[in-house]
Amino acid sequence: MLINGSSASAAEIVAAALRDVGRAVVVGTSSYGKGTVQTVLRLPNGGELIVTWARLVTPSGYFLQTHGVVPTVCTSGLGDGESSLDIGLQRISAESVAGLAARPRAALDEAAWSALRRACPPRRTSPAIDLQLAEHVLANPRLYSAALQALPTATQLGESAPADGRAEPVLTDVNRALSSGPH
Repeated sequence: MLINGSSASAAEIVAAALRDVGRAVVVGTSSYGKGTVQTVLRLPNGGELIVTWARLVTPSGYFLQTHGVVPTVCTSGLGDGESSLDIGLQRISAESVAGLAARPRAALDEAAWSALRRACPPRRTSPAIDLQLAEHVLANPRLYSAALQALPTATQLGESAPADGRAEPVLTDVNRALSSGPH
């Protein structure tokens, strides 16, 4: 999945969800960080009141607001030349994505989030290198597997037991931030 600094809101939700459950390799630069749901209320005096009524939480348990999605494979600082593709492919190795990027996102404090986003700053454009790198990852099972393994999955499909005793599948995670059941 390709993202950049212009990826926001629903695009970030999908990217984070697919990455967190190990179903996608996210390539590009950090996303915008739009993780709230708001409503604009018109006031009788002609003014407007913006009410934030929800904050979006990823399956791994962190808030999208200001944090956004930091990709598994960062293309910040890469140009469109042949050497850029080689550098991008090197970034996929397990050793290259270890460390801060491999820590569970929900465990990061604000300083660690700042460091992670500085390591892969948002870019509003998607140069050709992003697509070329993604195509190489998809075409090479070893690279794809390494990129999927870069971040630990945070959610699992489990079984819940409602009061009537029938088990039904639910999607759960840290503090049940994402669940099919009522809260």
